[in-house]
Amino acid sequence: MRLKPEPGRARVIGIRPEIAFAALVVDGVIREASGSGAVVTAGTDGTHSPGSKHYVGAAIDVQSHGLDAPKVLKILQDRLGPDFDVILEDAGAPNEHFHVELDPKERL
Repeated sequence: MRLKPEPGRARVIGIRPEIAFAALVVDGVIREASGSGAVVTAGTDGTHSPGSKHYVGAAIDVQSHGLDAPKVLKILQDRLGPDFDVILEDAGAPNEHFHVELDPKERL
């Protein structure tokens, strides 16, 4: 796994431990799918929508270029489980990426 290079290097200072775990899972899935590691494009840095979980260290964005994104998305959702949301954002655009965020679900 690596961080997006300059300019605009992704920052992971302040991410929650659960997101660090998710990043390791994402890296493993992407390695299986492509033979190379994940590239984190945003952590606690960047400009995101108001209320974004990036601002509190509970989300990362990861490149999806060159992957069968719908297939990888399904695998990520299965492996991370219900306490994480994985969304393919900007599908088909140059900025296409997986958004992975911590979203714990209440259990009965």
